[in-house]
Amino acid sequence: MYGYIEDCVRELLRGYAGERSPKTISNYVSAQLKFFQSASTDNIGDLFSRFDKHWLDSFSTFLTEERKAAVNSVVGNRHRIAHGQDVDVTINQLNQWYPKVNEVIDHLRGLCDGRNADA
Repeated sequence: MYGYIEDCVRELLRGYAGERSPKTISNYVSAQLKFFQSASTDNIGDLFSRFDKHWLDSFSTFLTEERKAAVNSVVGNRHRIAHGQDVDVTINQLNQWYPKVNEVIDHLRGLCDGRNADA
């Protein structure tokens, strides 16, 4: 699920830049997005605010504790696994996190297409 979050963030912003920018700018943005990692809610908010400062306000307002915890739990457990640490993640936890992660991705999509610009 961690790769899903990172990939969605990158693709949403690539699409945003591709639709609104000359090819050279879009290529640059795409190249820079390759460096985005550790898709915590703080890092996602920071990245999106680089495109539009108002997006951070919308994103922060949208993030409930449940949504934030779901995304950050996925990221934190991925890092623990990558560093050889034990994790106690259950399928039930993943089933609880997945809808919340999708809500976050849907909100980010809405920012990119203008649906959540004033949210």
